[in-house]
Amino acid sequence: MAKKGELFPEEIRPSVDGVPGMVGDDEELERRMPGTSAHGEGEVPVDAFTRRHLTWKDGEGGASVHRSAHVKASVGGRRGTRGTMKAKAGDIRAQVDDAGDRKWQVVASPQEDDPSHAEIYRDPPGKRPSARDREDFLAVWKTTVQELRRCKIEAPDGRATVAASGDGGVRLQWRAKSGQVTPVGQVESIREAVSALIRAGFIAESNADAEQKRLESEWATRPAARSRDSSLKCS
Repeated sequence: MAKKGELFPEEIRPSVDGVPGMVGDDEELERRMPGTSAHGEGEVPVDAFTRRHLTWKDGEGGASVHRSAHVKASVGGRRGTRGTMKAKAGDIRAQVDDAGDRKWQVVASPQEDDPSHAEIYRDPPGKRPSARDREDFLAVWKTTVQELRRCKIEAPDGRATVAASGDGGVRLQWRAKSGQVTPVGQVESIREAVSALIRAGFIAESNADAEQKRLESEWATRPAARSRDSSLKCS
């Protein structure tokens, strides 16, 4: 265990290929999402960190991320795109449980062709994070909130909508008044979708229950994902 401000032993690694062994708190981490080409082209991310990704497994590790300052062009392509999520390592390490113990390990895990590679997983290794753990974790990865705001600006008469994703999750979308549906991001529950809407300033916390009921009603009447939606994006 490690308290806030402390490091786990696994986080202290020897330097490799000129890349510092320890991931610094001020370092930017990035995660390229499915649907994004090697050159950063593609639609808004439709997948995010799942609890399975964030659980350490022997032979698999945790959730793969890259240290932005050390990504080679051949690995990262053009970064900073709508297909890349970013967060500060220190913001992830700052999250603690009720006992004050840090929740997440952020460990440098260089690979032969990618010294920038790192991994994040719930501590202790093998512990599956709770839905609340993951929701708090995603709060520092701003993609969904940013894209919700962006879609709202581009189509102010629209509203948030949901559909089933292929892996059993929930796709959060934006339906413009014109009828065009834009994928925004993937969440694991309607409750998480409502939290994203609150963080983006779409709804007040006092209206959360009503919004959750609306989305749950929509989910019940349209449970299947529409394949045509996956090809749409903000223009």
